[in-house]
Amino acid sequence: MHASAVRCLVEAAVAAPSGNNCQPWRFAWDGHGLSVLFDRPRAASLLDVAHRGSWMALGAALENMDVAAGPAGLSLAPEVFPHGHDADVVAQVRVERAVPTPHPLQAALARRCTNRAPYRDAPWPPGARDDLLAVQAAGVTVRWTEDPDGIARAARAAAVNEQLLFAHHELHAGLVRWLRWSQGESAARRDGLPLGTLGIGRLEQTMLRAVARWPVARAANAVGFARFVRFRSGTNLRRSGAFGLLVARDDTPERWVEAGRLMQRLWLVAAARGLAFHPLTAIVLLVLRHRVCPGDFDAGQRRLLEAAQREIEAVFLLQPGEVPASLVRVGVAPPPPRAPRRPLGDVFAVAPPAR
Repeated sequence: MHASAVRCLVEAAVAAPSGNNCQPWRFAWDGHGLSVLFDRPRAASLLDVAHRGSWMALGAALENMDVAAGPAGLSLAPEVFPHGHDADVVAQVRVERAVPTPHPLQAALARRCTNRAPYRDAPWPPGARDDLLAVQAAGVTVRWTEDPDGIARAARAAAVNEQLLFAHHELHAGLVRWLRWSQGESAARRDGLPLGTLGIGRLEQTMLRAVARWPVARAANAVGFARFVRFRSGTNLRRSGAFGLLVARDDTPERWVEAGRLMQRLWLVAAARGLAFHPLTAIVLLVLRHRVCPGDFDAGQRRLLEAAQREIEAVFLLQPGEVPASLVRVGVAPPPPRAPRRPLGDVFAVAPPAR
């Protein structure tokens, strides 16, 4: 099969979400199979604990490929981690010709985007709630809260991440690395977070430019800036129709890939039904980071993360052994600008797969 036949799969895959829009992937076609490769340097982050966030992003890419395959007359047989967890090949996908079949979520691939804005108090489209509730998987499930108190508590937990982004030097550096300050920079780099995608106004953008320098952020924190960011974020996040928590039955790389696939399916369903969607994976990964590397945080930061963990566990009734994978929020809001993607020439090669 010629590489042009699978180009649509890669186009769909690169439309997947990733932390800070870092796009930690490459793809290689050898005539029979498509290798999905982990681009480690792009993913390097305090948040990417044992690559769990990257496994979710690559799982989302696999889900997009699956959605695009049927309409293109292709069938896919993916094998996850064929060479083990330490190899760059996250999945080897056998591709074969098939009878073209429509997919109900195909159009949502182009509409899906992160909506960080406050959501409106408006009714959901008919049937949207039932469609979201129906999205589950064998090893990962989604638990929801629409209760105002549950939403407030989940928002309070998620907002801890926003405070730490400006109070923790390494997290601050990780954020600034991926901010794109102008349309020109965004067009040239084709990755990261353009300011227009952040769901903040001009005044907040001006403040963000100032505190992008760590000495300024540190000085601002002395008068409560990071705490103010948490309060402001929590207020905005409370304006949501519902919060969900993806819960995995175990903590393996395969399960995190599955969680990424499930979250992307959920997101595409939301996009297809005209709902805004906002993944809040960072707070879950920060809680995990605190658990495995508590020395990465000072005493006050540890207390914040422990409180966030308690809130998440209580709201979503987590049981021993269950693994939270990501918070998400959904609701009604106008669509925001979309973050850019790197051109296929930067990520797609026709060559033997890396080992």
